[in-house]
Amino acid sequence: MDWRTRLLRLPPLALGIVAVLAVAAARLLDPTPVRELRLAQFDTLQRLMPRPLPDLPVRIVDIDDESLARIGQWPWPRDRLATLVKRLHDAGAVAIALDIVFAEPDRLSPARIVGEVARRGGDASLVEAMDKLPDNDALFAAAIRDAPVVLGQLLTANRGAAVQSKASLAVIGPPLADHVDHFGGVLPPLPVLLDAARGLGSISIGESDTAVVRQVPLLQTAGDTPVPGFAVEALRVAMGETTIGVRVGPVGGGRDGVRALRIGQLVVPTTPDGQIWLHSVDPIADRARWLSAARVLAGDAPDDRLRAELAALVKGRIVLVGASAAGLGDLRATAMAPYLPGVSIHAQAIEQMLSGWHLDRPFWADGAELAALLVIGVLATFAAARLRAIRALLAALVLDAALIGVVWWSFAGPHLLLDATAPLLAAVIGFSVAALGRYVGVEMQQRRLRARFSQYLSPDVVRRLAAEPGLLRLDGEQRDMSFVFTDIAGFTSLTERVGPRRLIALLDRYLDTLCEIGVRHGGTIDKIVGDAVHVMFNAPLDQSDHAARALACAREMDTVARAFALEMEQQGEVFGATRIGVSSGTAVVGDVGGRRRLDYTAHGTAVNLAARLEAANKALGGTICVSGATRERVEGAALRPAARLLVRGHAEPVDVFTTIPGGAPDTAIEDWNAAYVALATGAPEARAMLIELRAKWPDDPLLAIHLKRLDAGARDAVIDLRG
Repeated sequence: MDWRTRLLRLPPLALGIVAVLAVAAARLLDPTPVRELRLAQFDTLQRLMPRPLPDLPVRIVDIDDESLARIGQWPWPRDRLATLVKRLHDAGAVAIALDIVFAEPDRLSPARIVGEVARRGGDASLVEAMDKLPDNDALFAAAIRDAPVVLGQLLTANRGAAVQSKASLAVIGPPLADHVDHFGGVLPPLPVLLDAARGLGSISIGESDTAVVRQVPLLQTAGDTPVPGFAVEALRVAMGETTIGVRVGPVGGGRDGVRALRIGQLVVPTTPDGQIWLHSVDPIADRARWLSAARVLAGDAPDDRLRAELAALVKGRIVLVGASAAGLGDLRATAMAPYLPGVSIHAQAIEQMLSGWHLDRPFWADGAELAALLVIGVLATFAAARLRAIRALLAALVLDAALIGVVWWSFAGPHLLLDATAPLLAAVIGFSVAALGRYVGVEMQQRRLRARFSQYLSPDVVRRLAAEPGLLRLDGEQRDMSFVFTDIAGFTSLTERVGPRRLIALLDRYLDTLCEIGVRHGGTIDKIVGDAVHVMFNAPLDQSDHAARALACAREMDTVARAFALEMEQQGEVFGATRIGVSSGTAVVGDVGGRRRLDYTAHGTAVNLAARLEAANKALGGTICVSGATRERVEGAALRPAARLLVRGHAEPVDVFTTIPGGAPDTAIEDWNAAYVALATGAPEARAMLIELRAKWPDDPLLAIHLKRLDAGARDAVIDLRG
């Protein structure tokens, strides 16, 4: 037996629990598909319940397609960006954070152009005139120096330029580098710009340009130096702080990590790796606080109306400058949008820090989710294995709904990120496997029933039992039943005369024929013992006419057995007559035999009597002997009273009947009944009445037996067979 067969033979509950444990093991290992499924659920929660967008002091100046159309292709000359910074500063922005890395000199700066013209042998006077023009990077640096500007830098995997920082980080606790994302180096802005800026933050978000951004790093390291995130630096500069406090310590589960950042009086809880979970706002609502860069740069000298409009939008606010224009490459995927400018992600991080809106993935979440997985998975499995289909499905749905409700409430209320996917997956898989195991079990039970009873029951009964196994009760029950027992006269001598191969062939043919007759009449083949066949009726299914079925079965068996014996005689073989006993009464039927060999059979007085009546045929000279109990259950049965037998197991004589000789007229039957009554009551005229009947039935062995008994002095119809 291979492992798959052994597995299928497990109870449905055990199969389901094995499946649940497999899901639990997968959750513990947490491979990429399991992790991605969990994160996808977190994204779904955000789409169903985005973060509200209050009027917080954050604005975005967007280098959009309109700006490129009006001002020119990117990159713009740095003097134009200097104008942008000056106008935002003049409008009252408390911090201007440029989500752009200015790592190279401006290629449109006059100094760069002069050098190129001189290299190509241009006019000396033109070179001299252009050389007097101001340098764009210097103009830009001057504008940055006069305003609260934060510049961005990229963190790189390889070692780059020396890491510089504008903020002082005060770390309390274990070393920070052991817990936050680590990079080899940085790609900083030009030194002239870096020296002029008040803040410098990392604009690196996530590991790849195609990854869905779900967390925003507030702290990272490049080399051995801590680097604050772009949003943190923008917030620090806006608040006029010089120091960022970092607390590292126990975060639960026996491990350390980053616990919080402090900027002035603002405390920001973080994940153990120094990030915050991004809870996105609706992208359409988010656009309402965006301002096109073309609008800021409109006109060479803005009038009072334009200044007032700009001041109304940015005064006292943190302004982030970034790009959404197609082709500039700063688009990232989030839970709410497949393409979102990176500057918007930084802006939302600032808003979450200012508003105290924090999503939390608590340290105990993994343990709680594993416990929920086991509990809900096992309960759903139990429902599928033990309850009826509708109740099991309802129970599983209630469990799943309760889990989803808890996860939803946790997100909507305390803003906890809890995973429902793994417990739901365990419930679905456990339920499905248990239900499948139960279905396979039913199929196997039906197959066993069909295989077991197809040789002993009629096909209609087998089909009904297979469709409704509950109708079958094998543990024992008391029923009113009828029984047909057969035996071959002289079977022992037959075995001595015929060789083994010939004997088996004859018996197979003979027994197959009798069993087919029994099954055709709706009987159950109880057993075959040597040459004897035992058939029972009214089990395993109810048959209200079981006595009539048994009697009809006995008659057909008698007819077929006589024909079989005649055929054997014509072949020169003596095949004894088949004697048949039929009885009815109460019996106990069920599986008997202990653990090693079960036998579906019946026990009771009626069973024993059928065996006695089969043997009584020898004394009565006939082939069918029917009990009075069977005769009473079959109205209008063509039977005649045969005798009152004293048999073992019965204290009182048993009335028995036998078939009427073929072709007997009704008058002869009436005469027999009258003669039998006279015989049974000891009337003197009984002998004369029997002698008169002998003229009509000269070959009737029963009549001859009773005449012989009367001649021997008998005065009743009682025959004692107990000796």
